[in-house]
This record gives sequence, C-alpha cells and structure tokens, in this order.
Amino acid sequence: MYIPIERNNRGILMVDKEVINNLILFGVGTQIDREIGCKVKTWYHQENGFFALIEFYIDAKKDFNINERELSITINEAIEQTLNTKPKNISFAYIHK
Repeated sequence: MYIPIERNNRGILMVDKEVINNLILFGVGTQIDREIGCKVKTWYHQENGFFALIEFYIDAKKDFNINERELSITINEAIEQTLNTKPKNISFAYIHK
C-alpha cells in the first residue's frame, strides 16, 4: 500500500507503507532495549487520519522500562515531518513470549 505524502501541481508523491513502518521502528529502536522485540503496524485513511500500533514482544521473566510518552513524541515528529499530518492514534501492545 502506498501513502500520499505530497500533493502539488505535478501530482501526488507516494511512499510505500513499509518505509513509514521502518521509520517508526527506527525511532522506537533508539529508545528501547535491543532485547525487546518490536513490530510496527500502520493504517492511513484519507478521511480519518493516520493510526499506528507498536507491538512489543517481551520476556515475562525480565524487567523492562518503556516511556510511552517519549515514544509518542518521537513517532509524532516522524509522521509530521514525513506525511505532514498528525497521527490520530498511537497504540502500544505488550505481548509476552
């Protein structure tokens, strides 16, 4: 799926959804421990906006610390700079291995 990121008199510039997912994953990866598995899922709807789900795969025996507020700020900045829109919703899911 391609996401429109710029509309002008020459047309619409489209970017692959996986590029956006990798951009978010890179931002998340800089703020979490490397031992925590992470997967990003995104949805873009013209009328509703941009939605992101970040899944963390954690070991039940290990302690972990994730600052969701800082992650949300990082994701908001990345999406605003790339798509020129604010994410409507950013969700975090914690999945025990």
